[in-house]
Amino acid sequence: MWWSGWGFLSMIIAALTLFIGVANPFDPVRFLMATIIGAAVNWYIGKKFNSDKNKRIYTDEETGERVQLDYSHRIYSMKMEYFSIVIIIGHSLVLLNYFLKN
Repeated sequence: MWWSGWGFLSMIIAALTLFIGVANPFDPVRFLMATIIGAAVNWYIGKKFNSDKNKRIYTDEETGERVQLDYSHRIYSMKMEYFSIVIIIGHSLVLLNYFLKN
């Protein structure tokens, strides 16, 4: 699977920012603002979902060993908040392509 937990939200956020940014007529400023806002929202949601509050510590009754369960929300093996960097780089390439063609 490409994601775990709510990690698929990162791809939805990336697609929405791309869709909002390239709406007709194309405006580089709107595209840049959509990218920055989308990456910030993705970072915030990822940090919230992957916070230490969501980790649980259990004690194994047989061995007495403490075990920490870490259920993280990931996309392509990256935590959601770090996927914001991929969103910025990917959208920057789209913007660069626009400027090189015009």
